[in-house]
Amino acid sequence: MFKRITALQYSLPQLLLTVLFIIVFQAKIYSQAKVKQASTSATVEPNRKSADQSGYNVHFYGLDIKVDILRRFISGSVTMEFTAQKPLDSISIDLFEQYEIQKIAFGGNTLKYRRQDKQIHIYFPEKIPQHTKTSIQVFYGGKPLVAAKAPWDGGFIWAKDSLKRDWVGVACEQLGASSWWPCKDDLADEPDSAVMQFHVPKGLGCISNGQLQNVTEYDSFTAYKWKVGYPINLYNITLNIGHYQHFTDSFTSVYKDNSGRQITYPVDYYFLDYNLNKSKAFFADSIYARTKTMLHIFEKLFGIYPFYRDGFGLVETPYWGMEHQGAVAYGNNFRLNAYGFDFILVHETGHEWWGNNVSCNDAGDMWIHESFTTYAEALYVEHLFGYDSSVTYLKMQKPNIANKNPVQGPRNVNFHARDDNDIYYKGSWVLHTLRSVLNNDSLWFGMLYGMQHEFRYKTIATEDIITYFEKHTGQSLKPFFAQYLYESKLPVLQYWVQHKKGKSQLKYRWLGAGKNFNMPVEIIVNEKKIRLNPKNIFQLYMFDGDVLKSDVKVDNGRFLVEFRNGI
Repeated sequence: MFKRITALQYSLPQLLLTVLFIIVFQAKIYSQAKVKQASTSATVEPNRKSADQSGYNVHFYGLDIKVDILRRFISGSVTMEFTAQKPLDSISIDLFEQYEIQKIAFGGNTLKYRRQDKQIHIYFPEKIPQHTKTSIQVFYGGKPLVAAKAPWDGGFIWAKDSLKRDWVGVACEQLGASSWWPCKDDLADEPDSAVMQFHVPKGLGCISNGQLQNVTEYDSFTAYKWKVGYPINLYNITLNIGHYQHFTDSFTSVYKDNSGRQITYPVDYYFLDYNLNKSKAFFADSIYARTKTMLHIFEKLFGIYPFYRDGFGLVETPYWGMEHQGAVAYGNNFRLNAYGFDFILVHETGHEWWGNNVSCNDAGDMWIHESFTTYAEALYVEHLFGYDSSVTYLKMQKPNIANKNPVQGPRNVNFHARDDNDIYYKGSWVLHTLRSVLNNDSLWFGMLYGMQHEFRYKTIATEDIITYFEKHTGQSLKPFFAQYLYESKLPVLQYWVQHKKGKSQLKYRWLGAGKNFNMPVEIIVNEKKIRLNPKNIFQLYMFDGDVLKSDVKVDNGRFLVEFRNGI
C-alpha cells in the first residue's frame, strides 16, 4: 500500500531534494528494463516492405480470435480490406512462423500461398485492377510467443492476479502485430479503422481498443466485440483478459465541435475487481482527479485528445505499461513520484499524441514517439510547478544519455538494435536544447501544438519533422539535427580565458561538430548570462577587468553540449 503524496505536502526545496532520488531511481529502472529489451529481442530483420506489399493500402482489419488460456493457444480469422495501388496478381502479408494457416479466403475462392519465413505470399486467380477495393480473410492458429519481460521483450503475458486467477495481456511494439495475428506489418500503413472480437473463457472480461460494441454469451465462452473508429498503429491493437470491473467518468474538453458544442468524451477505467475502489480514489477522486488533470494539461499543450470519439481508456495490466491507443496499459500499482503524479499514467498517455496520433512510418524513426513523449513529461512538470522544476526533471534524465549510437536508426529495415535509451532521454534533451536555441517560447509551444494538427492521423519520417521546424522558424536546422540525431557524440564547446592589457577575453569554438553546425549557446560569467554564437573557428569575447577561469560557467540546464576548458 503506497501513501498518497501531493505536491502541496512538500516545500519546493523538499520537493526538489526528494525528486533527485526518485527520478534517478525511476530512470535507472526504466533504463535497465530498456537495455534488457535491446539485449534479448530481435535486432535487425529484413525489410518487410517487399515488392508485392507496397502495391496495396490497407484501410480496415477485422479480428475474430479465440483465446484458449489453458493451452496458451489462439485461433480464428482476420479480415483485411485493402485497395490495390496498382494491378495486383499477388500480395504478401506477415505472420510469425509458429502459426499454421488453415486457409485464405477471397470471395468464394481459397487462395494459394507460399510461406517465406515470416512473410506469406498470396496469389490471386486473376489480376486485381488498380484502385479496386477488396478483401481477404486469413484463418490461422498457433501458440504466441511468451513475453520474457513485457513490454520490452514482447509477446503474450499469461499471468495470474493476486487471487491466482487468469490474467492475460499482449504487448508487441518491438515484435510487431504479426507476432500474434496476420497483417501487413508496416508502420507506414495504418488502417482507418478496426474491429476486434475476442472469444474468452466464460467468467472473464476482455478489454480492447476503442468502444465496446456488444457482448455475446455462449456455453463455455464469451465474445467481446470492440471497434476503433480512427487510424491505429498495429502494435497498439491489444487484448486484456481478466476479472475486470469497469467504471466510467467523462471529460469536458475546452474544445468545441463543428456545431459549436463543447466536446465531452468518456474516460473508462478497467481494473481488476479487487482494485476497483482503489482505482476510483486514485485516478478519478474529485480531490485529485489525476486523469482529468493530465488530460487538461496535455490538451492545453498539444490540442484535443486525438481519439475523443472512441474515448480514453485505462486498463490494469500485469506488466508496467504500454501506449495501446484508447486502452492505455497501466501496471504501476498506484505509485506517485515526488511531483505527485504517476509516471506511467503520464508517459503512456503522452503517447496518445506522440506515437499514436503523430506516428513514425519506419522503426528507424522511433525517436519521434519516445523523445517527444519523454519531453512531454518535463512539460507536464513545467505546467504544474514552473520552468525551473522542469529543468530539474530534465537534469535527472541526463545520466541515462549514453551518446554511443545515433538517435536516428537506419530506415527500411525492421530496426530495433538498441543497447541504450537515447531515443528517450537524449531525444528529450535535443528538443529542450532546440527550445533554448530558438529562445522564443510562444513560437516553440505553437509549433508543438501545430504538429498535432499538421500530422494528425498520419505516419511521418524524421525529414518531415525537420522540414516542419524549418518552415515555422525560418531557420536552417538541418545542421542541428544532423549533429544531434545522426551523430552519436555531442558537440564540444572548447573555451579558455586569456588576459591581455588589463582585459580578459574568452576564446571559444565548436569542436567535433559538423561543418555547418552553428548553434548558439549560453555561458554564465559572474552570474551574468551571455549568449555566444560559436563556429568551427576560434572567436573572441572581450570582458572589461579580470575574469578568472572559475568565473566562467556553462548553462547546462538549457543546452545539451559538452564543455572543455583549454586545449
